[in-house]
Amino acid sequence: MKQFYTFIIFAGCLLASLNIPVSAAMTEQMTITQAQPLSPQAQVSLLTSSPSDENVYTVYGHTALRIYDPGIRIDLVFNYGIFDFSKPNFIYRFAKGETDYKVRAFDFKDYLTEYAESGREVYEQVLNLLPEEKEALWQALVLNERPENRVYRYNFFFDNCATRPVVMLENNIEGTIRYPSPAEIPTFREAINYCTRNHPWTTFGCDLIMGTPTDKNMTLKETFFLPEYLKEAFNESEIVRDGIAEPLVTKVNILSEETQFRDPSPSFFASPLF
Repeated sequence: MKQFYTFIIFAGCLLASLNIPVSAAMTEQMTITQAQPLSPQAQVSLLTSSPSDENVYTVYGHTALRIYDPGIRIDLVFNYGIFDFSKPNFIYRFAKGETDYKVRAFDFKDYLTEYAESGREVYEQVLNLLPEEKEALWQALVLNERPENRVYRYNFFFDNCATRPVVMLENNIEGTIRYPSPAEIPTFREAINYCTRNHPWTTFGCDLIMGTPTDKNMTLKETFFLPEYLKEAFNESEIVRDGIAEPLVTKVNILSEETQFRDPSPSFFASPLF
């Protein structure tokens, strides 16, 4: 019986971590049959959707990559946060860490509508990439989005919707990214608990399940599993080519209004602390 209750808490904690809602707008997935070469007008952006206290699954925010090229009339978002909740034994497989996620391409307007309807901020960071780097990333994303390649084994901390775009970017640039060196980096537990601070039962369940390894301080790159940490790191990062360092982010756009995150926390008497 004890193992059963542990499993239920574990499943609840992890299911709360599903950080991409599915709505009518988000079901309009694109099928890309051919990667037409980009024009000189193309730009690549990292999109970060702000956390929201509207639902448990929105408290972590979300990350995606945007390829915008008016020259060949494309505006696509590559989203690594897609899953199929209807698959058999989904909760059980998720709790065991055996869930498959996939990358899908969406029309940018449809993607933005999803967050605009809930009043969440979409923060765009236009990246300082060379034409050949943009082209390499675009071709790699299209290849990755093909049906035979798009599925990957999801891991909440180390392989998720925020970490995948970083890997794709790092693997397709000629230079290297020099990340900042922050004075303090939280532990995994501290970072998770901050995200779930207005959902005490989720915090309670995660605290029961997360083992002592989550109490060690993360490295900077380990923080990238949370979109807000990734966004802040990119703002302070440089891209280095042939010994010359330039800002990684050339421009920032706020694409929709931000929902205010609720603070104070819910009533003490409605929390597990009581």
